[in-house]
Amino acid sequence: MASQFFSSAGSNAVGTLMVDYLVKPIDRHIRYLFRFNQVVEDLRKKEKMLITSQIQLKEDVKEAKLQKPRDRKGCRRLADEC
Repeated sequence: MASQFFSSAGSNAVGTLMVDYLVKPIDRHIRYLFRFNQVVEDLRKKEKMLITSQIQLKEDVKEAKLQKPRDRKGCRRLADEC
């Protein structure tokens, strides 16, 4: 009775390890091969979004530099209220 339990537990453990170390990595590589074009397209979209956000940030910084505050106390008071 006990030997059957340990043999089934051992085979279950070996089966789980085989799936984790053999089947799952192969599955990931095959999935990556079929999705490669989609991955590249997603990266290009994210690159474009990054470039546009960088440009927007630079424009915002330029605009903020042009709008120098004249009344520092008033600005500090407004900042404290927020």
